[in-house]
Amino acid sequence: MVEVKDEEGVFFKEKSRARVFQEKAKYIGLDTAWFVMIDPKCFVLRAVTSRSARYASSNDIVLRWANTNEEEFRKACGEIHAEHAASNPRLEAFRRGDESPIAEVKLSNRPNAVTVLNEMELVEARAEFYLALRSAANLLNLASRRALETLAQRAIEIRNLRDDFARDFGIREFHLDPFRLISNELPTREAVVRHRDAPNTKNARKARPQRKRARKR
Repeated sequence: MVEVKDEEGVFFKEKSRARVFQEKAKYIGLDTAWFVMIDPKCFVLRAVTSRSARYASSNDIVLRWANTNEEEFRKACGEIHAEHAASNPRLEAFRRGDESPIAEVKLSNRPNAVTVLNEMELVEARAEFYLALRSAANLLNLASRRALETLAQRAIEIRNLRDDFARDFGIREFHLDPFRLISNELPTREAVVRHRDAPNTKNARKARPQRKRARKR
């Protein structure tokens, strides 16, 4: 999200920056990661998590056009480069234990609280919080379904192989190191011979390395 003003220094001053940000924060969505503020004097980059969170201006990346060259600009804005679109350095840092990007969103006023929050802001914060919960639940549901669909297909293939084997050989338990095959009936000599003479079994035996026996002198 980008906000541009022609008023020089409006984003360089923390008070005016906070005022403009508060006015435009309503456009921040669940997928918004950055809020960029540009005026003729400076370029400001702010990492955001929600529209109702409170942000410290001291965490903003502030670059003055007069004192910044292209190399410094690219380095300071590395996280929003197109080549980093598929990565999330802040998420990776959080997984390593960096908790500084965590935002705190108040959903209600505490009993006997010294600072009483605006009720309209709390209503908006609760609405955004529940929207985030629904979105997270939908994403988890989708990811779980895709994972199960992949596993289910492979499980069906394995079950069909097992059923075919049981139908052909009628074996309850058969060992072919390091494998153990289980079906419904007790093993018979005829089944073992048929299994041994099956093309796949012959190939498996041929593929196994042969041990050389030492000759006695």
